[in-house]
Amino acid sequence: MPPPPPPPPSFDEIDFACALLLFLSHLFFSIFHHQHHCIIEHYINNIKVLEMSGTVRVLTERILVRGREQAVKNIMEKIQSRARSFPGFVKGETLRDRADPSLHITLTDWESHAHWNKWTSDPIFKDCVKEMDALLLQPGTHRVLKKSQENIFLL
Repeated sequence: MPPPPPPPPSFDEIDFACALLLFLSHLFFSIFHHQHHCIIEHYINNIKVLEMSGTVRVLTERILVRGREQAVKNIMEKIQSRARSFPGFVKGETLRDRADPSLHITLTDWESHAHWNKWTSDPIFKDCVKEMDALLLQPGTHRVLKKSQENIFLL
């Protein structure tokens, strides 16, 4: 004869199971947030809901005019200082083209496209870009990129 079925769980056991499930989901989303830097939270019926809003990488190209490098560098340092403390900024780096040393590429990562838009609306950013564009061969260009859904690598 099989043993009798276990008694139904008590309310304390159900509360514990719910609390454990809530804790584990919070832990998962905390790890996910750390890796992807961008989770938007809102509430539905007093429950926190977390949604991923994709990070973006911005590629900025600037062509420097010979002899104006130091002036541009000073402006770039001001922009960099402001960006590092701006909400949504993740990281950034500037690279030079080996074949054309006057071409500078800046790559910045932002938590979302909305954060990038807010940054480009910042008065300090606008003033610095206006000042810098006057020193360049032509105004800088920006491309906002996001990770491809397909896992492909094109070299």
